Amino acid sequence: MQVADDGVVEGLDPGPVQADVVRGPADAEGAAAGGQLPDEVGQPVVVAVAAGLQAVVAGGTPSDLRKFTGGRLVPQFLGAKLQEKPELFALASPIVHVTPGDAPMFLYHGGGDTLVDLSHAEDLKRALDEAKVRAELRVVPVLGHVLTFMLARGTEDEAMDFLAGVLARE
Repeated sequence: MQVADDGVVEGLDPGPVQADVVRGPADAEGAAAGGQLPDEVGQPVVVAVAAGLQAVVAGGTPSDLRKFTGGRLVPQFLGAKLQEKPELFALASPIVHVTPGDAPMFLYHGGGDTLVDLSHAEDLKRALDEAKVRAELRVVPVLGHVLTFMLARGTEDEAMDFLAGVLARE
């Protein structure tokens, strides 16, 4: 993602943030860092990409990059450290872009995730609820970040049911 001096999002860096599954213009699914892209395209922050998006499924989503006060991955992704450009970390965080017009979201997260803390999903769900956006959160007990995506097949079925319900109303 590139941000101009005036704070306008100019584009997305296709590097580590990619949706795992994009099913045409109707819905999107992503996991881990890829979960951030569907979160963002479900919101007006990237209107050019979001045209027609009706629902989002996101798992293990780092929804507030300001929570990553250390480490290398997020600073490498954004090209700066949190202390250097806190406004960039905020702008790249889906949670600060939640608005009442956002696409409905199905969030899932591993209860034992030590890479992306469960609070990311809980905080995003709370923000969506406050904005009156339809949202569901499934916490997969015990499983960590990677195993959630490998072993949580029942959650995928729930996500598909969520999508079917949202799209049936359209």
